[in-house]
Amino acid sequence: MNDQQQIEQLYFRYAEFIDQGKLEEVASLLDESTVFGPKNIQLAKGKDEILAMYESMVRIYPGSGTPRTHHVITNIIVEMLDQETAQTRASYTVLQEFNSGEIKTIICGQYRNSFKRRNNKWSFFEHHMIPKLMGDMSQHLKIDVVA
Repeated sequence: MNDQQQIEQLYFRYAEFIDQGKLEEVASLLDESTVFGPKNIQLAKGKDEILAMYESMVRIYPGSGTPRTHHVITNIIVEMLDQETAQTRASYTVLQEFNSGEIKTIICGQYRNSFKRRNNKWSFFEHHMIPKLMGDMSQHLKIDVVA
């Protein structure tokens, strides 16, 4: 697997872990990174803070143990800065199943991330979540999000 494919896999694992409600795995994936929200506000740094942030924000439903979401990540652009660092941009769309059974798009935006190679393995260094279009996020997050 080449560098770009390895970095893309990290994006896809992130989406998969969130949708499965595996917040500890999300925190492990972002282990040594810093997470930023809208307006470039730092939300958390390091595994423990990142796990606490996701647990305080993401609504997990008892029946499924998931947030009943489906994250779709597309248009991944990887720019290699050197052998050890890369910057990326990707679009995300989040769908959610509501209590009524209806499935709606609840948010679209962009991830802007940086990655570092450590011990010959790529990992997140900075994870920026930039919302662009927002619908009803009330059944996904426990907090209000402002773009």
